[in-house]
Amino acid sequence: MLRKTHLIENFKAQYSLMLMNDTLWPHLLDIDKQAHDMMDTIVEQMKQERGITEQLKADDWWRWVQEVGNIRNAADVFLFFKGKLGKPLVKNVFFDRESHFFLRAFP
Repeated sequence: MLRKTHLIENFKAQYSLMLMNDTLWPHLLDIDKQAHDMMDTIVEQMKQERGITEQLKADDWWRWVQEVGNIRNAADVFLFFKGKLGKPLVKNVFFDRESHFFLRAFP
């Protein structure tokens, strides 16, 4: 877990106290649940923005898999950098259909 590593490396005293008071694992589970909830929310929002529907899944399954995979990668990058920096590093993330690559546009 990234949060546990972060606590060990940067907040040794707090990590030790949480470990001794049996509050470490509930804290880590709470952080993990929050991250999963945020991931699900971001993926659903991005699917709606890009028009990725169940109809597309029925019509062109392989394209649906590519699009959803790309969206999950973009959401993962967003959440990772938001957690590390307190703000998203990437503003515009998209899938280029011609090159079939995950692209990021930097300001």
